[in-house]
Amino acid sequence: MTGALLCRHDIYCQFLEGPEKELNMTYSKILLDDRHVDIQLLSSGSARRRLFANWAMRDDPIKSWMWTREEVDNGILESVTQSDALEIFVKHSKKIDQFL
Repeated sequence: MTGALLCRHDIYCQFLEGPEKELNMTYSKILLDDRHVDIQLLSSGSARRRLFANWAMRDDPIKSWMWTREEVDNGILESVTQSDALEIFVKHSKKIDQFL
C-alpha cells in the first residue's frame, strides 16, 4: 500500500492507494483508533496508476495551497467534492516530481 499524509496542527489529509482489501482493512483500523476524531471520507474509487508509487507513505506538511485554518473552522470539509479532494493529492504528487 502507498499514499501520502498531509498534516498541520488542525487537519490531517491522508491518501491511501493499493488493493481494495488492504485499503478497507486500513480504513477500518483508522475508524476504530480513538486517536482519530471527525474522520471524513472525502473520496474513494479506483485509478489506473498510483500517485505515490515510490513511497510507502509520503509525509509532508500542508502547504499554503491547502485550505486555511479559517476555512477548516468554517466547515470547508463539508462541501469538498471528490474531485477537489483528489486534486489536492494530484497537485502534491506533481510537486514531488514523480511524473517528470
